[in-house]
Amino acid sequence: MEQLMKREASVPPLPLRGDARGVSPLSERECEVLRWAAAGKTSCEIGMILGVTERTINFHVASAISKLNASNKTHAAVKALLLGIIVFS
Repeated sequence: MEQLMKREASVPPLPLRGDARGVSPLSERECEVLRWAAAGKTSCEIGMILGVTERTINFHVASAISKLNASNKTHAAVKALLLGIIVFS
């Protein structure tokens, strides 16, 4: 039991909602792309909505993933929502 408590004490806490310290700021376009991704749109669909190519969308997604230290598009969208970087209206 004591070992378990020591291990749990060494795990850093998850950031609180809106606590985006240590995260590079996202561009307006990256936020827009992540909002659409969080709404369930594919890169191709987001590209059609925004009037740009799927490749451009994937560029913005990759940039957001890197800035948020996420593993994929879904992780980046969820992280941005939890941190309050993007919101649904």
